[in-house]
Amino acid sequence: MKPQPGEKMLDIGGGTGEYVATLIVPGLRVTVGDVDPDQVAIAAQKPGIDAVLLPAIGSLPFGDQEFDIVFCNSVIEHATGPKHEVAATLDDKKFQRMAENHQRALAQEIQRVGKRHFVQTPNKHFLIESHSWLPFPFSILSRRHQLGILRFIGGFWPKRTAGDWHLFTQRRLQNYFPQSRIIVERFLGMPKSFILIGPGSGS
Repeated sequence: MKPQPGEKMLDIGGGTGEYVATLIVPGLRVTVGDVDPDQVAIAAQKPGIDAVLLPAIGSLPFGDQEFDIVFCNSVIEHATGPKHEVAATLDDKKFQRMAENHQRALAQEIQRVGKRHFVQTPNKHFLIESHSWLPFPFSILSRRHQLGILRFIGGFWPKRTAGDWHLFTQRRLQNYFPQSRIIVERFLGMPKSFILIGPGSGS
């Protein structure tokens, strides 16, 4: 993204700011936004970082093109709706509609508030589902079957997940970010995840 001194960057879902702190270049003004108030409080203590509590759903509390760069790393797949509704929704079609509505809304907000953006998310069809470490075809099973498997393995499987994610195909991701370029990250030649590099909606 080649950030320049004096530019402003927003890290959506940045948690405690631990990761983005490694990316800060001199003079870059960084805002970490997250829905977890405890993590935001920790991020606010880090030098060179402003921290903002974000709403779980709805518009981001920023103006149009307020940031030069929006950074969103492995977050958009989790933007599936209010967590209590997500946990209670077993019906495949209902969950898909809810998740895609919220993910599309976040994609639009990223493009609205940022002049440029970097968005990374796992590939739905990769050999291993990254949140559970379970092998394909787990990622394409029905939601009811996925949650049933996660409950069954919960007592002994090393990787825990709330099952709140809705993974992307390359086509759906491009549809949400039509002006962006997609870089495919590969592992052993297989598409592991996608990175979107692009302008904001006002560029």
